[in-house]
Amino acid sequence: MANIVDLVLGYQIETAILVVVGLLLGVLISMFYWKGQVYKRDAQIKELETTVEEKDAALGEMRTRSQELLSEKTQEIEDLTTQLKDTKKTLKDREKEIEKLNAQIIQRDETISEQNLQIGLKDESIELMKKEAAELEQMNRDTVSRAEEAEAKGEELEKTVETLENSLEAKTGEAESLKTRIRYMQDDFSNIAGIGPKVSAVLRSAGINTYAKLATADVDRLTEILEKENPSLLRLTDPATWPEQAKLASEEDWEALSALQESLKEKRRSQASTQ
Repeated sequence: MANIVDLVLGYQIETAILVVVGLLLGVLISMFYWKGQVYKRDAQIKELETTVEEKDAALGEMRTRSQELLSEKTQEIEDLTTQLKDTKKTLKDREKEIEKLNAQIIQRDETISEQNLQIGLKDESIELMKKEAAELEQMNRDTVSRAEEAEAKGEELEKTVETLENSLEAKTGEAESLKTRIRYMQDDFSNIAGIGPKVSAVLRSAGINTYAKLATADVDRLTEILEKENPSLLRLTDPATWPEQAKLASEEDWEALSALQESLKEKRRSQASTQ
């Protein structure tokens, strides 16, 4: 029994040793493997570092180029900004010009509207004028017809006028002879002291045109005739002696008439000297 136990224990110890040795070998193998992997990783890292350095150099160049490009673009942007400002200013000026043009266009539109309205009114006026022209043409035709009728009547009137002229000449002769007879029927009142042309015309208008009528006329009536015609005539003359003078004139007693008129003058002179 003791031998069996020893055998079992010996076997277990050997197994344990083998296991430990196997583990150690596994560890060594793992160490060599991972060390190889580390070497590979180091090599890769060196390659990567080289690549990174190259990339850094390229990146530096790219940064330098980018800065140069950025400077160029910044300058271009500044130039574009300046151009944009100028363009904005130009646009504002153009907008002002456009506003002015719009105002002018509005004024033109208003002017065109007014002109269209005037054209419409003129068209209406033209239509009215056409109608009036048609009416005038019709009136002209009527006038021509009437003129022809008037011409015919004119010829008749000319004949009538000739007849009337002949009659007028005859009547004129009769009137002249009548005037002559009337003159012979009237007496010349200038022979009566105090009667001038105006007073003579007034007396004749009243129907007193002969010495005989004046001789029989009442002094009050003569005064009334003169006062009715023109009151100022009574301040220039006195009808008191006219009937007496007319009586002598109707009798053609010119010497007595002259003596009477002289006495009247003497009487007026004496009255004037007394005053």
